Amino acid sequence: MNHQSGNDNFDLLKSKNFHPHPVGTFNATIVSLSLEEGNYGVFTQFGFQTGSGEIRGFASGVEFTRANKLGRWTRAILDRPLAGLVKVNSSDIIGRSCVIEVGLNENGDTRVLVVMPAPVTDSAGHLDVAPDQVPF
Repeated sequence: MNHQSGNDNFDLLKSKNFHPHPVGTFNATIVSLSLEEGNYGVFTQFGFQTGSGEIRGFASGVEFTRANKLGRWTRAILDRPLAGLVKVNSSDIIGRSCVIEVGLNENGDTRVLVVMPAPVTDSAGHLDVAPDQVPF
C-alpha cells in the first residue's frame, strides 16, 4: 500500500454506499456511548440503533444539568428526574430504549434532534389523558 504524507497531492473520494439515516421519529436502543475529543473539547457520543439503521448523536461535555443537551438526553433515556443523581455510568445507558427524532440541522445534515423516553409497555397500560378525561 502506498501511504501519502506531508504535502503529497492526492484525492479523497466520496463513498458510493453511504446512506444517511431517514428523517422522522423512531424507537431506538442505545448501542454505544463514548467520550470523544473534538475541536471544542470533550463530547459524549451516543450510538442509537433504530429499525432503519444506526445514527450517532452528540452532546457537549460530560457534566449533565437539567438544561443542557446531555442532561435532557440522559433524563429521557433513564426516564427519571436527574435531581437525585450525582453520576450515571455508561452501563446504565447502553441497552436502554428511547424514542428519537431525526431531522436536518441548519447545514442540511441528518442529526438526532430530540431524545424522548420510551413508551410505557407495562401490563397496566398507559393513559395519555388524565383519568377523568377518559371518554368511556
